[in-house]
Amino acid sequence: MGLDIAAASNLRYSRPIPRRRELDKLEEELSRKDKYLDDVYFLVYPNQACFRQRLVGTKPGLYAYTRSTRRHSFRAGSYSGYNWWRDQLSRFALGVDAPTVWGDPRGFRGRPFVELINFTDCDGRIGTRVAAELAEDFKSHAAKAKRYVPVASGEDADGWDEADRKSYWVEVYREFARAFRLAAKRGALMFC
Repeated sequence: MGLDIAAASNLRYSRPIPRRRELDKLEEELSRKDKYLDDVYFLVYPNQACFRQRLVGTKPGLYAYTRSTRRHSFRAGSYSGYNWWRDQLSRFALGVDAPTVWGDPRGFRGRPFVELINFTDCDGRIGTRVAAELAEDFKSHAAKAKRYVPVASGEDADGWDEADRKSYWVEVYREFARAFRLAAKRGALMFC
């Protein structure tokens, strides 16, 4: 089991997310047409209260894919692997480990990548506005990220050699950069 990321651009708000019974009925209707809910809609659920600001400007609900929608998904690794990667992102961009940022999010407000570093690692959504900020962070730090050498820390990274750590670091960095570029174009990104 691991952390999957999905992003889409050019989404059109359709309606609020239906209650469980209505949602089941919608899934059944789509199934009769040989479709899945995820084939037709990008579901933007509300975030936990502490992460509500990641959706500022994006209303929770069912968003329909349009003809101009572009989608991208990837596996960010195991949960422990992703947490190692996120800790490296914090060290790379802010010079401190992720728990330091979590302990003082206001002290790091406005700094690069904070909206991602101080965010859930399993289930959350990022709307267009915050995605645009993060897309810019990934773009403006891309050259430096290619040169960054992650340190061995965390369960998944302990057995890796430097080349493995570097390869994983750069690959996940690139995947997030692409996903946030898409989400910044009237879209959203979800952790699932």
